Order: sequence, then C-alpha cells, then structure tokens
Amino acid sequence: APGRRRCDERLIAEMSALLTTLCDNLDGMTEQTSWMRGQVDVLRDSLQHPDDSRRLGEIRRSIAQSADSQRRLQVARRDSVDELKRMISTWIGSVGALSHSTGAFGDRIDAHVESISGIESIDQLSETVREILADTQAMSRQIQSSHDEMAAMRSRALALEHEVSRLEDELASASTQIITDHLTSTMNRRGLEQAFGGAQSRAGEFRSPLALAVLDVDDFKRVNDTYGHKGGDDALQQLARIFKLKLRSSDAVARFGGEEFVLLLPDLDVDAAVAHVMRLQREVTSHVFLSDDKHIFITFSAGVTLVTPSDTLTGAVERADEAMYAAKRAGKNCVRSV
Repeated sequence: APGRRRCDERLIAEMSALLTTLCDNLDGMTEQTSWMRGQVDVLRDSLQHPDDSRRLGEIRRSIAQSADSQRRLQVARRDSVDELKRMISTWIGSVGALSHSTGAFGDRIDAHVESISGIESIDQLSETVREILADTQAMSRQIQSSHDEMAAMRSRALALEHEVSRLEDELASASTQIITDHLTSTMNRRGLEQAFGGAQSRAGEFRSPLALAVLDVDDFKRVNDTYGHKGGDDALQQLARIFKLKLRSSDAVARFGGEEFVLLLPDLDVDAAVAHVMRLQREVTSHVFLSDDKHIFITFSAGVTLVTPSDTLTGAVERADEAMYAAKRAGKNCVRSV
C-alpha cells in the first residue's frame, strides 16, 4: 500500500507538471484579452491546490460552461456571416432587377408619351391611359416588394446581431464567474490578481498613489460557533453588500480567505486610505446583521499599506496583514497602517 501511494503521488505530480506545461504553452498562444487567458490562469492556480476537490469541481464546471458558450458563439458568428452574404447577394439581385424594371418602365412611359401625340379619338386616349396606369401599378408593386424584401433582410440582420451580442454577454458572464467568489459575489483571489495588476499599472502611468487594505472579521469563529456556518455565511454576504454600496466605484473588493477581504483603493495615500476604511468600519458597526431572525453584531480589524511599483500582490498583502494583526492586538475594530 505505501508503494502504491507513492506511485499515485508521483503520477499526480507528473500530471500536474504536464498541465502546468500545457498552461504555459496556451498562455503564449492566447491574446491578453481572450476569454481563454482567464481560463488558463485559473487552471494554473488550481494546480497549486490539487487537494481542494470542491474548488476543482467549480473550476471544471465553469470552464465547461465557458467552452460551450464559446462554441455557440462561433457557430452564431459563422451563421451570421453566411446569412449576411446571402442577404447581400439577394439585395444586389433585387437592385439589379429593380434598375432593369425602372429602365423598362421609363422606356414604356416614353413610348406612351409619343403615342399620345398621334391619338385622335377619346377611346384610343382612354386605352393609353389604362396602359399607363397598369404599367405604373406594376412598377409600384415591384418597388413595394423590393422595399418589403429589404425590410425583412434588415430585420433578420438585426436579429442575428442581437443573438451574437447575447452569446458574447453569456460568454463574458461565464468567464466572470471564474474570478468571482461564489458566496459574496465579490472578486476571488484570481480576480484580485487581475485587478491588482491593472490598478498598479494605472497608478504608475498617472503617478498616483494606490493603497491596499486587508480586512478581517473580528471573532468570526465565535460567530460560527454561536450561529452556525449559515449565520457566518449570511453575515459575510451582508458585509460584502455594505462594502459594494459604500466603497467608491473605483475601489475593488475581494474575498481573500474565509473571513478576510482585500480592498484596492486607487488615488489614496496611506492616511487617506486609513480614513476611508475607518468610515467603512463605522458603517459596518452601525448595522445589525440578520440570520434566521437572529441579530449578529459584526466588526472588523484592518491593515493598510501603500503599493509600490515593484510590489507583488503577495508582498503588499503580507505588509497589510501585519498591520491588520497590529489592529487585532490593539483591541480589534480599528485600523492600523504600515
């Protein structure tokens, strides 16, 4: 049995190395904005925790959903191109036929005009007028038919455009799920990594500050022990809703651990970021969280640091984490910076 276990472990290690190599190869083949890039990054991250079967299952389902959306989008785009080509061909044919009919109609009108000058009886004139009316009505019907055909083609083109747009939105939604925490609907760790890279680049480009804060719910184990895991989950969901409502639109929030959140605060130096988080702290303490009609009082401790151009997300989080633990030691429900 021990020998078999070692063999299984070696096999898992080899498969992980193989998948990592595959991710690296795909990484170089996909565009930065491609939906595939996000899938590859998430798969690579999951290989760091191969024992988390729940997380692996979520990733597998999300990748399968995204792949299905991508396939349907490709089919819709191909069908749209084919349909538009048919429509253009039909339109060109209709314009050609209408142009020919218009020319023939003009020739007939000219002939009628010439014949009118030689008419001497009212009967002959009446017959010519009837012929002119018949030709005019036939031309009018053809013009109306062409108009209706063009309107139908335009309607079809709009429907195809709408379907492609819907599938693109569906694919974007499926890809977004990969970087979203399923419980709180904030970003997850992978989403935070993407947001951190973008915020750090913008801060460097515009020479503006970027602060990062780590928030940890105080005595969360007591909350779980007292109200059960459902009570803890309800509290985290309501806490995340407050964050989304009270943070600036430029801020980003991610659930980084069980009861830990990370904030990205662009255009704020350390002092301004501390004041910003303290306002958020007061907002949270003014709320009573509910779970199955039970009142839960929540506070959090926070640490703030300034992100430097050379920082990695891990390095910045570790510094803010140290400040957060200083806040815990200072009595909790407060903010410290480093």
